[in-house]
Amino acid sequence: MNEKTNDITVLKIGGSVITDKSSDEGVAKEKSIMRIAREISFFEGRLIIVHGAGSFGHPQAQRYALADKFSAEGSAVTHRSV
Repeated sequence: MNEKTNDITVLKIGGSVITDKSSDEGVAKEKSIMRIAREISFFEGRLIIVHGAGSFGHPQAQRYALADKFSAEGSAVTHRSV
């Protein structure tokens, strides 16, 4: 990258890519995480990484039906699990 720019790239890594969403417990896919980290290490720009909750948050979000309605308790439980 020869030119200086203010461009920022936002990369969202889906929770199902880095965790086993079918699990009721938080199960990280370590090989996937290592592969993604290796690929990201070659990026030379400004980068913001965000991620989904995957198996760490989806069971709680589903239990409290957060996709359908707001629940302060459900949001807090889901947030703590991630």
